[in-house]
Amino acid sequence: MFEHAVILLAEDEEDYVLLIKKAFAEAGIRNPLHVVSTGQEAMAYLKGEGKYAARDEYPLPDLLLLDIKLPGYTGLEIIGWVRSQPGLAGLRVVILTSSDELRDVNDAYRLGANSFLLKPYDFDDLVHLSRVINEFWLHMSKCPESFRNPRGPAQRENSKSDETFERKSEAEPAADVASGALILIVEDNPLNAELATDLLQAKGFRVHSAETARAGIKLARELSPDLILMDFNLPDMDGVDAAKFLRTDPVTRHLRIVGLTAHANGSELAGLDAGFEGFLTKPIDTHTFAESVKSFVAARANKL
Repeated sequence: MFEHAVILLAEDEEDYVLLIKKAFAEAGIRNPLHVVSTGQEAMAYLKGEGKYAARDEYPLPDLLLLDIKLPGYTGLEIIGWVRSQPGLAGLRVVILTSSDELRDVNDAYRLGANSFLLKPYDFDDLVHLSRVINEFWLHMSKCPESFRNPRGPAQRENSKSDETFERKSEAEPAADVASGALILIVEDNPLNAELATDLLQAKGFRVHSAETARAGIKLARELSPDLILMDFNLPDMDGVDAAKFLRTDPVTRHLRIVGLTAHANGSELAGLDAGFEGFLTKPIDTHTFAESVKSFVAARANKL
């Protein structure tokens, strides 16, 4: 099994990809190695979309080596998405990055990374690290049985991940505050919106989304949602201005708004002044996100 375990490397530096390939060869690692250079490519590979639908040629990986600073979707966003997909639950994710920022380390583990490693740029050090990765993650570490066959249950389950979430929300009794509650997500990042929608629907919430502030305002007027999750940085109008607009409209002034922000800093003060009732940070924490939303909805229900 070990020599057939598939490695997916998500790395945008071409020179470093070549260095890793040479280091693997020097370390005697002959496992299949597939390379993607953007966050979108990594997502497409794991979803089996486009050319990656050919699983004989592009099997699901047993190990994902993931750089944090990828173009498009970041490595942190990819981890959050992976951990929300039932068919990818057993995928080992090892961060291999040049970033040693404590925030990145903490966020990576919080979102579900299995390990956080700094890139060595000295060739001998990289060869040594390659041997360590091979010995531990491909030989010593155990993975779920479904991940040992690239055409087995893991792939089939992942290809139906949206259906899985839908069935879970139908089959599991929803919590009181989630049952029938309508959430409006105003977020221009499709991955964040998709991840938030999946997590909330799995808990019994109804969800609508918009990619711009103006589209979000229109839906807010039409739907009167129980809670609005508003991104701060939207393409046509920032979230603070959108919240101010909603607060001045008699139709929407009563709606509750929670900010989605990647940076918990002074922008929160402007959000509070505009009428935000709280904030949720990004990248989305798949373990706590739905419960946090539920607490905001419950607070509203208690006030009614």
